[in-house]
Amino acid sequence: MSNPSATSSTLEPVVTISQDRDIVTAIKRFDVPSDQQAEAVQKAADHIAQEWKGDSKFVGAILLRGRDQGGVSCYAQWKSPTDGEEPSAPVASRSLAVALPTFKLLDSRTYTVEFTDQAESMTPPTQVSMQTPYAHFGIFSVTRENQDRLLDLARKYAPKSLTTPGLLAIDFHRSIDGLQVINLGVWTTFDDFNFLIQRPGFRDDNLYWEGVADFQGVFFDVVAVEVGHSRQPLTR
Repeated sequence: MSNPSATSSTLEPVVTISQDRDIVTAIKRFDVPSDQQAEAVQKAADHIAQEWKGDSKFVGAILLRGRDQGGVSCYAQWKSPTDGEEPSAPVASRSLAVALPTFKLLDSRTYTVEFTDQAESMTPPTQVSMQTPYAHFGIFSVTRENQDRLLDLARKYAPKSLTTPGLLAIDFHRSIDGLQVINLGVWTTFDDFNFLIQRPGFRDDNLYWEGVADFQGVFFDVVAVEVGHSRQPLTR
């Protein structure tokens, strides 16, 4: 994974965002100063290639480098520990924190994918590779009582965002602890992001999550993609 782009001009790792109930998503966000991001990304990439890739439960991972305020995040999907069990967090040995011990862990949660939608230019399901170079997290902090309400509102309003130039897909995740919802958005460019905040439900005077959740947006470059041995890279 030291050269995490394509293995050839036509074959490269592609993470397909899975809604299967036997798959859980682990998202970890680290506080990494901008001048140490390259080092942190390399350590994380090496750990994933050496420790995760051979794990039969590992489906795929995306490493994300924060664009504005530093930081490194990892989006990883795993098969649930045991067939028939409720989704639960991957075991501690699969934590990326062991590879980045000097960096503060900002947040670490496990999620299920609740719904996804794609722009007309993208065929579902959502796929992320080094050819989809940008991503964002829309992080909604909620109470357990409001998590379902927020997801209902997101189903109503969030697909309207897909007419924003550059936005390819939205993928809403429910945290198993009930306290968060994350939207993974995949982009070709952020140049026209201002089009999004002009739409009903996204303007400052008409935010669909107002009074239901606190919101934080984090923007990333996609810097590495890896898939497990059981999921072969897809062609593009």
